[in-house]
Amino acid sequence: MRILTVVGTRPQIVKAAPVSRALRAAGHEEILLFTGQHYDRGLAGAVAEDAGLPVPARTLGVGSGSHAFQVGGIARGVAGFAAECRPAAVLAAGDTNSALGAALGARAAGIPLVHGEAGVRLGSFDLPEEANRVVADHLADLLLCPTERAAAAARAERPRGTVVAAGDPLLDALLAREDGAPGDPSPGPFLCTFHRAENTDDPARLRRLLEGLAGVPGTVLLPLHPRTATALDREGTGSVPLNVRLGPPLEPRLLVEALRAAPAVLTDSGGVQREAYWLGVPCIVLRDSCEWRETVEEGWAVCAGADPARIRAAAANPPRGSRPPDREAFGGGGAAARWVRAVEERFG
Repeated sequence: MRILTVVGTRPQIVKAAPVSRALRAAGHEEILLFTGQHYDRGLAGAVAEDAGLPVPARTLGVGSGSHAFQVGGIARGVAGFAAECRPAAVLAAGDTNSALGAALGARAAGIPLVHGEAGVRLGSFDLPEEANRVVADHLADLLLCPTERAAAAARAERPRGTVVAAGDPLLDALLAREDGAPGDPSPGPFLCTFHRAENTDDPARLRRLLEGLAGVPGTVLLPLHPRTATALDREGTGSVPLNVRLGPPLEPRLLVEALRAAPAVLTDSGGVQREAYWLGVPCIVLRDSCEWRETVEEGWAVCAGADPARIRAAAANPPRGSRPPDREAFGGGGAAARWVRAVEERFG
């Protein structure tokens, strides 16, 4: 069976790697298309090499641009390439512009769509990613959900496709890296990552967030996403608190090492939030609400938004659940194999 996998951002690359290996191990042909939504080598190129993804058969080079510009370019590119290679299905995961563009392109080419990380919901279209994933879910022929909660949310919307609770391949990728990691790491600094438009594009909110980081009781390591770097440049070098140590983007292995050593992580990334939960690292979510409610309900994460007082309070007393994280709820590390079986059953 031939599968066209579409990736475009660093998180998509990390999640795609275990599934790519599982597809090839099962004897299927995978063709990779890279949209170029993330084009910084630290965010994409080196990550793809480290993950062991095959060389892309097509690279669109969509680059930066508005939501409409990126989605439109990706949809045209995916539709054209899918019409050429005629796969059994197009596979795209997540809530990025690349995922929505892939969904629209597959539909335009008349190729079935598999949407991974389906059914995840915030409940508000104020977040651009919410529209991306809702539309992709309703265009999909197969919805692969990371948890039973996500599967229930997807079924409640009565999508046209088949809904399967298949686990989260991000956990597969994390466990593979954890297997090769040393024992308990030496204590390190707090870790912070933020890149969402709600935190970088609103100068007043960005200043509140930085004020909150200034109140963290210790050094804060802040690897810079290009959007974050641009926002900080706009504010000026004096805007960065003295306890914040800026650095380049970290490849997944180094990011996990920094996460394991941190007393807590402050982030607006859903992927980092889940990785922190699975590793038992307290997480301060730099958003007003979040999709991954399991991590909050079980006491391992707290939403602090950009409120300086809430950020300081959470950093001084990091959230720590009363019971170990439930990795089995996210597939226990066997998601990639479940994804492949679901695709085989639906399209094989």
